[in-house]
Amino acid sequence: MARDARSTTLIAEFNNGLASGWAFQVNECFRDQLDIKLLFRTRTKPKNPQWKPRTEEEFKSHVENLPGVVGPAYRFVDTNKQGKSVIRWRFQQWSQGSRYCFSRGHTIYTNDGLAIQVIEADPCDPGGDPVGRVVFILLKEMNVFTPVGLATLTQNEFVSFLKIGVANFRLFSGYAPGGRLVEAKPNLLSDSERAKISKIIKQKADTKADPSIYIHYKDSHGKVTRRQISQINSNKPGTITAYCHLRDQVRSFHVENICEAALTETGEIIEDFGEYLRQDRDQ
Repeated sequence: MARDARSTTLIAEFNNGLASGWAFQVNECFRDQLDIKLLFRTRTKPKNPQWKPRTEEEFKSHVENLPGVVGPAYRFVDTNKQGKSVIRWRFQQWSQGSRYCFSRGHTIYTNDGLAIQVIEADPCDPGGDPVGRVVFILLKEMNVFTPVGLATLTQNEFVSFLKIGVANFRLFSGYAPGGRLVEAKPNLLSDSERAKISKIIKQKADTKADPSIYIHYKDSHGKVTRRQISQINSNKPGTITAYCHLRDQVRSFHVENICEAALTETGEIIEDFGEYLRQDRDQ
């Protein structure tokens, strides 16, 4: 199977936890949904003596200054196809793909009283639907957030919508490939559309969803990985068990090794994870 093409040019740069310059407040916990991944890479210094940088130390510095590289590069000895020893450098680098995967329950806000809530979605899948689908409600703050629109977009169009905003998105002027939207005015919603939105909101209110959380977790070797966890249980002090989406199984986590946590649905940062667990038990 051919590997997906990835780029070091990222669709979003994050500043203070939010996508810089985007119309919607897209939190950095949505990196996975934007197909921005931190991957391990390796590089081998070319043998050409004219190639610069020439020394191993210069090459290490060159690698560490590549776009998106995080942390130091590590030197190791490997074996090539001819069975000879070669020196390689291993490092971590942010990379951008095109498999966007926003899903049901994701809620994202703007600074001017608008929000969207995804109610149905299919990810981009080269083996199935290559463009994906996102169905979402547009909400406007009128003392409380009130549904004022309903839209269906491809995953790519949805990301563009988050980036450029409502006012600049051509869907609001009546056109978007594969999409439709009721303009953001309550009196333009038909009775059937109002009924559909009301039913969806009632279903979400009647069903207590199991919360999903993104965490940065430091293992026993000091390596930090980004995980999505759900089905959280905290029966033992200082330790939780949860379903780990990365490992696809239930794992145990030491609370003191959770460096950062955020709610998957809203992107809200959990400042005190221990307090969050206590409140969850009390509910």
